[in-house]
Amino acid sequence: MGIFSRKTNEINNNNNEEKNSKSNAKQFLNRTFETGIKDEVIEVYNLKQINRVKHSNGSIGDVFAARIMKYNQNHAIMPDYGDFIGFELKPEVTNYLMQHPESQKNLMGWIAYYYNLEKGQENVYDMDKYFLGQLSQGEDGQYFPNIKSQVVEDYFNKYVDKYIKAQEEKMEMLNQEYKKRTEHNEFKARIRYEEESKRREKFRQEEIQQRLDNPYFNNVGKYEAQDGKVYEQYDGINISEGDNKGNILRIRNLEKIGKDGSGTYLYSGYINNTPNEDDVEYADNLGSVAVCFALYRRLEDIANDRNPEETKSILEFLSNPENFKNPDKLNYIGHFKSDFEIMNNGELKRKYVVTKDLDNSSSAIATRVKAMQRNYEYTHNQNER
Repeated sequence: MGIFSRKTNEINNNNNEEKNSKSNAKQFLNRTFETGIKDEVIEVYNLKQINRVKHSNGSIGDVFAARIMKYNQNHAIMPDYGDFIGFELKPEVTNYLMQHPESQKNLMGWIAYYYNLEKGQENVYDMDKYFLGQLSQGEDGQYFPNIKSQVVEDYFNKYVDKYIKAQEEKMEMLNQEYKKRTEHNEFKARIRYEEESKRREKFRQEEIQQRLDNPYFNNVGKYEAQDGKVYEQYDGINISEGDNKGNILRIRNLEKIGKDGSGTYLYSGYINNTPNEDDVEYADNLGSVAVCFALYRRLEDIANDRNPEETKSILEFLSNPENFKNPDKLNYIGHFKSDFEIMNNGELKRKYVVTKDLDNSSSAIATRVKAMQRNYEYTHNQNER
């Protein structure tokens, strides 16, 4: 029997090893045995007495159950899926083994041997049940099945079934607890997220309102391109009633095309919105809308003069939601101009008006804008091919 055999009768032989063992052992120790196949072992664990029975002939037997598993040591295992193995011992054998834990290995070795015979070449553990019967010890120390009571086997099977059911109920309870805990944690996380979202939204609304209460329109720089053209950049506040209200208004690559005989200036460039002042912008104006418009004076002068009424009017003009609806063409967003009205008290009142109809612009501006739009459309279509 190889690794499962013992040469001496350990119950009758009180050698030095037994004298040095601990007395009054409280439990059986777990044991692992090699099967002779490379890296394959059988482990016997959680061995315990589950009852004591009295047979019809008056003899007493202690009923035991253990978990047992055959597996390759290089593979991952799940101990709770080990098989169940049961057997019966005479009380005097039980008492001896409990007093001498070092002698338990022989018993467990024989249990592993019989289990290996039952399993054959199978190495799958799926909580099967094996009842060996009463184990008696021979003169050479081996344990062998002697009597197999059907009543005891039925009890062992019911014990295992009850254990498995209890484990399933425990697992279900743990799953329910985990589910409740997960749902509770998700609920708390959702509450925290909602509270944080409300806090951020409140902060944003306060920030937006502060911008709207103190709108600005600034020239943030200009540069000369390789072709000699000068482009300007402007930042302002979107004060429209659209979705971008309170955002940072960006006017980029703004070019002063020229002016007509009446002193009206024509501009073209790109316009966009970003939520925050330090947001990253795309260098190629991705997401921006191409626009052109006419002004009664230079945009740079409007920005530098910082007249509150004029600043508000130019911001309303540039942040109009209609300006952002057609990203695929050059949008003429109108002619921003100033009219004067003399009040009854002689006060001079300035009014800012916007006309979007090209026919109401000077013929020079209207002609130039239409030409620019045709050229933009042609270039845009070529780039898409």
